[in-house]
Amino acid sequence: MNGKGTYHFPDGEIYVGEFKDGFMHGMGVFTWPDGKDYEGNYHKGKKQGIGKLTTNTLIYNGEWFDGVYSGYGTLEIEGRIIEGYWDNGIYQK
Repeated sequence: MNGKGTYHFPDGEIYVGEFKDGFMHGMGVFTWPDGKDYEGNYHKGKKQGIGKLTTNTLIYNGEWFDGVYSGYGTLEIEGRIIEGYWDNGIYQK
């Protein structure tokens, strides 16, 4: 699949966005059945580039690499805001 489209996963997840060679690739929105969602860039099926993840407990807005927080971003969790750099999902002081 290439271009824009919608894919419904068997477990109820939904992706709406761009595809390339059958992968989520480019801008898109991925929604889980529990209501959390990710809106941003994908590269060959993984979150990569700039994106925003929203769950019922946190919001992360920033850079992603290979599907995890990597680069500069802001994490809002339990009323706290953590801003800075992340490496492979781990905050770097």
